[in-house]
Amino acid sequence: MRKRLAKYLVVVAALSITIGILDRVFPPDQSRYREASLEILARDGEPLRVFTTRDGMLRLATLPDDVDPRYLNLLLPVEDRHFWWHPGVDRLALARAVWQLTRHGHVVSGGSTLTMQVARLLSPHRHDVVGKITDIARAMKFEARFTKREILAMYLTLAPMGGNLEGVRSASRIYFDREPDHLSPVQAALLVAIPQSPSRLRPDRHPEAATLAVARICARTPTVNCGDTSDFPKIMGQRPARHAHHLADALRQEGHTIRVRTTRCGTSNWCRGRGGQGSTLSW
Repeated sequence: MRKRLAKYLVVVAALSITIGILDRVFPPDQSRYREASLEILARDGEPLRVFTTRDGMLRLATLPDDVDPRYLNLLLPVEDRHFWWHPGVDRLALARAVWQLTRHGHVVSGGSTLTMQVARLLSPHRHDVVGKITDIARAMKFEARFTKREILAMYLTLAPMGGNLEGVRSASRIYFDREPDHLSPVQAALLVAIPQSPSRLRPDRHPEAATLAVARICARTPTVNCGDTSDFPKIMGQRPARHAHHLADALRQEGHTIRVRTTRCGTSNWCRGRGGQGSTLSW
């Protein structure tokens, strides 16, 4: 068993060094992260139009400050409790994963950090040993290139949320019809759970599985009071906003990216009380 473990460690070290050298020569492709959906907003912040990306995804740029602190208080203990301190790899989790691999001959637990998940989300690949080693090497490279908040922003923007939804803001807008800066504990737990199995835990299609996943997330994080997890959040199932077609198309053709706020009013009372729907369509 020890010889087998030593063999795996030597292979991991050799491949990590090789991949690290290749990553220095050929930096990781960040195009998926940089190509977020274009949002056209009313002056009150209401979405008028959201375009999908060229690969057909609804991927809204999301920063750590865009999400409710309760979401982060659930995410990090569940996915990567040492995120703020490790160099891209959680050594204890990795050692456990390697030990299980040597005993069972296949991957039992991933031991993936959020940084490793970001590496895989940017460059999807098979979930095998070589892929895991690639994630390790790239994660360490990411930690050297980016701050922790930048890496967290990549995860928040790219996390798979079922169907063509990617990122916490996309999921919150579509499933709950709200921005993720004010979430209930159960809503926050659901957004933590979905990326673990996006197709199986889609709340609009598999509410029972999603409810059980929420309960598991809450049970693992007793410091966050989720309340009654059987009180599953109402899933709105909204389609992306499609208003102000001509204005939105014109802004897109001009090459605007990510987010554009116009002076057009949305439907809120705040906005209608300050100019109404007849306000100038300018940007």
